[in-house]
Parts: sequence; structure tokens; C-alpha cells
Amino acid sequence: MGRLGPVRVAALLVGWLCCAHARVTVLEGSRFAGISEIAAPLAFSPRSTPTPLEAQAAYVSAEDFSYATCPPTYRGRVPLRGAIIVYDNPSFKLCSFESQARTVLSEGGIAVLFFMSSFAILDQVPGQTKHIWEPGDSFWLPGIFSADIFSNTLEPVVAALAAGEPMRLRVEGGDVSDFERLYRSPWWMAWQVVNGLHVLSNVELAITQLAAFIRADSGYRPGLLPHFMLSVELVLNIVRFLFVLNANHSRGIYPSRATLVCLYSPQVLMTLTTGVFLAY
Repeated sequence: MGRLGPVRVAALLVGWLCCAHARVTVLEGSRFAGISEIAAPLAFSPRSTPTPLEAQAAYVSAEDFSYATCPPTYRGRVPLRGAIIVYDNPSFKLCSFESQARTVLSEGGIAVLFFMSSFAILDQVPGQTKHIWEPGDSFWLPGIFSADIFSNTLEPVVAALAAGEPMRLRVEGGDVSDFERLYRSPWWMAWQVVNGLHVLSNVELAITQLAAFIRADSGYRPGLLPHFMLSVELVLNIVRFLFVLNANHSRGIYPSRATLVCLYSPQVLMTLTTGVFLAY
């Protein structure tokens, strides 16, 4: 990418301070004409479109791709060249969003808008997936605008596209997503600090109590219930602290799978300690 000169730095600052993100709008000629929603760019994507993109929408879903390797291979019949791709239910746990956008770019798509029909019940809003990544990602894919449009507002639009209804879309500069506002706010930082300190106090307590039992029992004995319980409690709170640092994929510190492990493994460890305690 080269060095950042003063002109480019100024442009990036202006883009950050202004509403440099995008909206997707259904154009005239469709029964959904005028419906508009934030299209929150993913971290690897250009932050906005230099000019409005207008093109025919092309609907694809995970069934149109082979995920044997990443980037996945496109197997669908719908031509993607020159189209704005609405990608429904992408298998981001198999291949990253960047990897899947790379495949769409290789097929000639000018923009890819990721949607999750399966999330509709959650009353989702765009922007939560911005920092989801996996090892192998380059964190920069300038040839295609890639965004998250997870929103109930667009659910009927995507359903119509899935049914084969033709539609033209426009993607253009617009608003910052609610999630990005949240992650930049001092309230989110305060939440992380308070929860981080709480978890670290539990780590300190587990270490001091475990050290006391080790001294009293003349060594570490994981077969003894107090030693085992405190050891698991120590690991559990370390994992919780790691999750707080990147809660909800807010900072993009870890790959998506690592963040999910930090989210769900404490529940497994708590179940384990409860079972061992009851067994004793």
C-alpha cells in the first residue's frame, strides 16, 4: 500500500470524521422502490464508494458455493459480472467474509452485500460483523465494496430477490452504523474496563487461594477438589478476560473462531466444575 502521505492521511481523517459509510437503496421499477438501509462496510473493504454504484441485483446464498477450500468456489448459475451481489446466509464459520468477497470479485461483482435471513428473528441492525476475520485474510480488498446489511428492513427485499424478482440497487455514501458508533464510544470502553477489572480480580483471588492450598498440601495436587476447582476457575477467568478485550468482535483483535471459543468455553468449564463438585 506504500507510505501514507499527508494528502492521504487528511483524506482518511475526513472519511473517518464524516459519514463515509454507505446505504443501499432499492431503485424505481420494483415494488420495494425507495426502501433504504445502512450498508456497513467490513474492515477489509473501502470505507465508501467513490461514486454511487447502480446495478442489477444478483441473489446468491451459501448453496451456490463450494467451501472445500477458501476462498470458496462459485457454483451458481446466476452471472455475477457487473452486478451488486446480495449474499444470503454466508457460511462465515467455514470461510471468512473477506475470502467470500474475494470469490465474488473474481466473478466480476462490483459490490457484495452480506445478509443473514437466519438472524431476522434477532431484530438485527447492520455493522456487527465488521471486524470478523480469520487467519489468511489480508485485511484489504479494494476491488469490491463489501458490506453487512443484516437488517429486518431488508428482509422482504432479500426474500423477493431469492424468489427471482428482478431489482436494481444503488449503493452510495451515507451513515455510520449503530455498532460502529457504539464501539467508538466511551461507554463501550467503560464497559470493557469495568468487566476486565472484575475478571482480573477473580484471577487474583483464584491465584492467591490456590497458592494457599498448595502451601498447605505441600505441593500442587490437581486430584484434590480445591486444587482442581481453583485451577479451572483461574483458566475460566483468564478466558473471560480475553473475551472482554474483543467482546462481540468489537476490536478485531482475534480471529472469529478464537473469539467464539472465548465466549463459549467458560460455559463448558462451569458445567465441568459443577459436575465434579456434585460427584464429590
